[in-house]
Amino acid sequence: MSTRQGSPYVFGATGPRTFDCSGLVQWAWNQMGISVPRTAHNQWKSSMPLTFDQLKAGDSIYFINSEGVARHTLVWAGDGTGNIWQASNAYAACACVMYGPMPFTRQRIEYGRLINY
Repeated sequence: MSTRQGSPYVFGATGPRTFDCSGLVQWAWNQMGISVPRTAHNQWKSSMPLTFDQLKAGDSIYFINSEGVARHTLVWAGDGTGNIWQASNAYAACACVMYGPMPFTRQRIEYGRLINY
């Protein structure tokens, strides 16, 4: 994902030059020949539930709204820093693909693994 850092956020975009949050996740897995669902909600629903302590690099973090819908997804960097990768415009100061600490949210947070590794 580091090759995409700074790419602009565009709602509905799936790369390779622009992304939305779930488009970035889908693009990253596609680079390894693995198909995952398109939207944050469908990615959440198809992932294996995890606890925070079970997270490995590449696992997903989902922000769930009060209606029980995953509205944003991030990717756990797994580098020992607590950092994530995300394509965001609503949760960050800049609208781009970025690496950094997980943003604060008042939404419910769920963790999941899209593939079994």
